[in-house]
Amino acid sequence: MTRRTAVAALMGALCIAAIAETASAFTRREAICVRGARSRSKAAVQDARDKARTQLTTDLSACFGDGTNCVGGCLSEQAANQKGPNDAIKACQADICKKQNLTQTDACRDAADPVACVAQAQLTLFLCNQQCVAQQEAALIEANGVFNDCLQGCSNP
Repeated sequence: MTRRTAVAALMGALCIAAIAETASAFTRREAICVRGARSRSKAAVQDARDKARTQLTTDLSACFGDGTNCVGGCLSEQAANQKGPNDAIKACQADICKKQNLTQTDACRDAADPVACVAQAQLTLFLCNQQCVAQQEAALIEANGVFNDCLQGCSNP
């Protein structure tokens, strides 16, 4: 029974491969459309983040009945404490990871398997970006701890 299922699955895959259209590159029009869609998506994500930050400020202020702007002060302090580590992450990703990725992908032009080469370069980029974040993890945890301590102060004016 298992052998029949395997044979049926193999035959189904072969049939699909036989009737499927061959892949082709984007047309210029499609590439422009994709780029526009990605840009709109990125803008929507940024807009959602901004709205979430504003809502968080409003909600936290309501939690503490904050008439003295204590919560706003805590949020400002948190942003200031996170700026250094976040800037270091961005610099690491741009100055090290992105440059390394450009070099690696440029070298893929001459590779025996350029698709596998680019895939490996993208994996390396991902791992490098993660390493940049990991290097700043302790500082970000500390900033969040200071923020939590500040919020506790808002509940005991």
